[in-house]
Amino acid sequence: MYTFRIKPGIHFADHAAFKGKKRELVAADYVFSIKRMFDPKVRSYWLYLFEHNLLGLDMALAAARKTGRFDYDAPLEGLQALDRYTLRIKFKRPDYAFQHWLTTGQFGAVAREVIDLHRDGSNRAMEHPAGTGPFLLKAWTRGQKIVLAANPNYRVETYPAPSSPTAPDDAAMAKDLANKTLPLVANIEISILEEAQPRLLTFERGELDYIGLPASLAGNVLANDVLKPAFAQRGIRLHRQTDPSLSFTFFNMDNGVVGGYTKEKIALRRAISLGFDRTTGINLLLNGQALPATQPIPPGVPGYDPALAESKPYDPAAARALLDQFGYRDRDGDGYRELPNGKPLTIVRDSQTEMPETRLTSSSGA
Repeated sequence: MYTFRIKPGIHFADHAAFKGKKRELVAADYVFSIKRMFDPKVRSYWLYLFEHNLLGLDMALAAARKTGRFDYDAPLEGLQALDRYTLRIKFKRPDYAFQHWLTTGQFGAVAREVIDLHRDGSNRAMEHPAGTGPFLLKAWTRGQKIVLAANPNYRVETYPAPSSPTAPDDAAMAKDLANKTLPLVANIEISILEEAQPRLLTFERGELDYIGLPASLAGNVLANDVLKPAFAQRGIRLHRQTDPSLSFTFFNMDNGVVGGYTKEKIALRRAISLGFDRTTGINLLLNGQALPATQPIPPGVPGYDPALAESKPYDPAAARALLDQFGYRDRDGDGYRELPNGKPLTIVRDSQTEMPETRLTSSSGA
């Protein structure tokens, strides 16, 4: 069970849905916002965090799927506003990771009045956001540009004074910004460039102050993990961070080639794992922009142990020996191994296009 206290005095930005009145953020807003994940019309990806887990949800979900309509007003035992500022979430069993999900964007609160005024056929209102943050949506050209303007009625917040060691490149900036009132700038313009190469070219022309550099283009900009002279001489700075995430490969246990639990199938999976050189993969496929994982918990997440050393499972000789022992041999001399039954050994692998990013800013960047 989780119990949260909402800080009083936080208000949504002015919006027509509020009819000229100040609208405070309260616990009921989080109840409504989370319930939107249960709405079959919304088709939220994040439903899996709650289904079969949140107390009282399964019956409500079954009814919503039958009727096509989720009843937002029906109480749920596992999701309640105990009073104006107290939110309680109860699961059927302890869910220790859930507290981290609450820091992500999909758990941001929305006002029911705004959704009711602007919702489309999927009960969404993306074109009319009303949040509690320091910026408002000023203009939006789909697929091209987003312009944000400072919220004139934003609550009094100041840039925090450094309380922990700061990266050397950021120390001076953090000191200069400490205790200044937020937001720090009047406008933010976001150019939407979907392809990595045009983003980098636009940055090089001086039309962008800041970009995230994908690993696929790291070789264009970096030499041995430092900026190439052509960029450094222009006052461009590199800000590097380790994203708290893991990339991993898994086997389809229902697949006829690599799945199953017989000894030869287990041997094949072990041989594939032993034959993959992670260090070379990072250097060649990701241009060196990743770290070998040492444990299931990534850096930056509670529970990560920096003292754990990287395991060294790369052993091609052992991989070949396993394949030989369990019948995966090259029977016809074409240079490729066959299955133990003599049929071709063909492994189909899925991949994704997303790549890790590094941060680049120009000298004029905020």
